[in-house]
Parts: sequence; C-alpha cells; structure tokens
Amino acid sequence: MTAGRMILYATSVGSNNDLFYDVDLVNVKLGGLSGFTEYSVKFTPPIIESSKVDKTLLEIGVLTRESRLSKWRLWVNNVAITREYKPSLTASVDDELIFGKALFDLKPVIDSTTEQYSVTIQYDGSPEATITHIGLLVVYRSPDSKLDMEFYSGALVLQPGDEYSIKPRIMETLRNSNIRVVMVVPNKLSRVSLDCGNTKKITGIIGPQDVKLRCSGESIRVKYEETSTPFYPKTLIVSSILIENLERKEPQLDINILDIKGDNVLVRVTNRGNTEPENIYLIAVSKGQVIDRKKIDKLKPKTTYTTSIKVRRDSLNIVRLIWRFKGEPRIKEVKVRP
Repeated sequence: MTAGRMILYATSVGSNNDLFYDVDLVNVKLGGLSGFTEYSVKFTPPIIESSKVDKTLLEIGVLTRESRLSKWRLWVNNVAITREYKPSLTASVDDELIFGKALFDLKPVIDSTTEQYSVTIQYDGSPEATITHIGLLVVYRSPDSKLDMEFYSGALVLQPGDEYSIKPRIMETLRNSNIRVVMVVPNKLSRVSLDCGNTKKITGIIGPQDVKLRCSGESIRVKYEETSTPFYPKTLIVSSILIENLERKEPQLDINILDIKGDNVLVRVTNRGNTEPENIYLIAVSKGQVIDRKKIDKLKPKTTYTTSIKVRRDSLNIVRLIWRFKGEPRIKEVKVRP
C-alpha cells in the first residue's frame, strides 16, 4: 500500500523565469559503523543577482532508523544551516528503516558573486544514516526565458502492485513537457513503469535514479509492477517530481579552423545565437595531455572571435570549445593533425 506524500513546493506559470535543477545521486552511508562521517558536493548554477532569485530549495533524502538525528551538521559555502537532522516529511520503508526528506530555503545564502555552492554534511552519530541524494532547485527571473514548472518533493513509498498518479495543473494546458522523477529503486529485479503520455520502463538497476522523460499527456503515473520472482528489499521510494517546459534564448557557438602554421592553429569561434555564453575556453589536447588553453572573455550574439592556439606537431590534436550557459556545460570540438 502506498504511504507518504508529495507536496508542491515551487511553481511558475508562463513567467519570465529560468530554472536550474541538479541532483547528486550520492547513496553514501555516514555514522554508525560505516567509517565515514562527512560528505560534500558542489553545485554550479549560473551566477545570479540575489534580487532576481525567486526560489532556492535544497533537498536531502535520508534513510535511517530514527526520524531525528543529533550530531548532524549541514553547511552551504561554510554557512551553518542546521545542527540537527529533522526531516520535513517521513515515510516508513519497512519495520526498521524510515525515509526522510529534509528541505531548506537557501535564498538568504545566495550570493551574486558565487560560482559554486558547496554542500557539506557531517554526521558521526548512531545509528547509521544513508544519504540517498542531494538536490538543488533555483528559480530566478530572466527576461529571455519563459518557464512553466511545478516541483513536488516528499517521501512516498510503494510496494509491488502499487500505483501513484499525479495530475499537475500545468500539464492540462501544455502540449509537451519534460519530467524528472528522483526515485530509489530497491532491487535489480524491481520493475517500474513511468507513464505521462510516453512510457519508460525502469528495471535492472538499483539505488537512487534521476529518471527523465518527455511527456505528451496530462498526468504522471508511477506503477510498481508485481513480479513472479520474490526479492528483498522491495520498497520503492519516490522522492521528487519536476515538471517543466522552458523556452529560452540560447547562444549557438561554432568552431572553425582557418589556418595551420607549424604548431599554431588559427581558430574562429562564432556565436550565432541570441545571447552571451559564460566561461568560454579553447583547449588543445593531444594524447590526453593539455597542450594549450585560451580564455575568451566575451562573445556577444552575432559576433566572432579569432585567436591562435598551440598544438602538437605530427600528432592528432583535439581543439575543444567549452562554455557554460545558465550553469550548464556545453562543448564542441574539432580534430587537427598539423
């Protein structure tokens, strides 16, 4: 029987907003007899002015035998967030284990100059605690973007034969949308079906998963199928559901080789898009070794940038163009043999 619940924590309906969402599927044990007491992860959202941030939500999924834990510390960029694990939602997985979801509003921590957000959890108590995943959601105002989104977070457990359905309001009007469902699959023999107009089967994997699917329907259904083969553990955990449709202007970068003279290659980078990229680099690599690196400070829409970069003679070289947009890494590359 399905137990627990999901709660709507963030929405955006046709607004000039943009979205950053990243999940670390860590599945690490801390405290108890695990031998580990600390875990850190870094998230790299775009650099955003504090005044433009609408929502910043950090979520942590934890499996443990107790609903509250002392000797627990959480920092974000060295700012102490909490000194106790006290989840917002819990659900019993079996007679011993509890899945809990701790959520934190990080909007006061957002800094316009920070490029990365380092999340550190320290726990050296007993009983043992398993951090299944850590997620960061940032919704911020952007005149070049249009966002329809609903984000649900919680603690929901299903047994084989159970189903869970949700009908988000935005899916009633959107013809197409993207969904991401964070779940913890208990066993490789588990069979899970995710349906939203299109269907995806999840089987043969175990542990935390970030399942992505393009949707054409008006509802989402998670079906945990019964099998003829018994297995244990068998409780499926659904932790988060993101439904989004994001339209945004993007940079479109191309890289071309103009000339080769000795160990110098003349490279032209063009931005055919409608906005600027971030953190642009040209890197020449040969046999796994970086030969040269160049930083491009700015590349405005509909402009080009020409520079030379060193490569290795009489060898195959790869010239990579790397950039970020809205915190997401992008890459293009060409092969060169002088």
